[in-house]
Amino acid sequence: MINHVPVLVNEVCEVFEPCLGTGIIVDATVGGGGHTIALVRAILKRGERKRKPGVQILGFDLDPESLVTAAGRLKEFGCQIIDISEGSKCGSASALVCLVRANYADMATVVSRLGYEPVKGVLMDLGISAIQLRPQRGFAFDYDGPLDMRFDQTGGVPSALDVIRRASAKNLERWLREYGDEPAAKRISRRIYEWRRRIRRTMELADLVAGLVPARRRRKTLARVFQAIRIVVNREIDSLRCGLEAGFRILAPGGRLAVICYQSGEDRCVKELMRRERGRLRVLTPKPVRPSADEVSANPRARSARLRAFEKVL
Repeated sequence: MINHVPVLVNEVCEVFEPCLGTGIIVDATVGGGGHTIALVRAILKRGERKRKPGVQILGFDLDPESLVTAAGRLKEFGCQIIDISEGSKCGSASALVCLVRANYADMATVVSRLGYEPVKGVLMDLGISAIQLRPQRGFAFDYDGPLDMRFDQTGGVPSALDVIRRASAKNLERWLREYGDEPAAKRISRRIYEWRRRIRRTMELADLVAGLVPARRRRKTLARVFQAIRIVVNREIDSLRCGLEAGFRILAPGGRLAVICYQSGEDRCVKELMRRERGRLRVLTPKPVRPSADEVSANPRARSARLRAFEKVL
């Protein structure tokens, strides 16, 4: 399995440092658990766990495979997966971390149902995890696999193959522009539309797109195209808008929201929240925080990440 390397870990821990030990931290995109592990270690380092046994972290993810992986990595700290469909409550003070399979768009409902207040921090890392880059998941252009790209493969959501085959050329072009920031969106969308009935697998789509751009631009173009289709398949922008609103709403005064974006459409949603809630939040990052050159060198997938953080004042 590809090892998942979380981005901007030190910067995330710095944002939430004043919140550690004062209430619940929600990791709304737990993925492989990298950020959650870092936050748990920061809590334990401060010794807050001994003084405040109720301090917990609540992790969300739609991908059941990610939850199982994260739970395994967090086992040493005390971790349990909660089945919210059974009306469970997280009353166990022995579990430092609880994980739930849910969309972060439903964050407010789930937090309320579980009695997880006050919430002092919400983290949303909008990238995909290494678990989802395995060939059989269909997210990666480097490996051959089915054109799937669904975070939740059990929920009846159309796969990437279904989405591509049902799309018009205009829709494909709009998706590549809005969700992929792809300069060659028109040319690529036309070719995908022409071949939509013959494309079945990731490498077939990758080869089709790669033949339309110069070699020096291929990897960036492929990343943009696959990203755009993934965002459409999982309705990520709609979920993000709902998740940002829910995350800000559940924060207690003094609580903090941190979002790591990888694409301009995601970043626009965050800036919409800033404008909408002006007067009720304090911006902690006047400019988005980006990974250092050393981090990008060690983890090239971090290169497009940008972190924005806010504190709720009212």
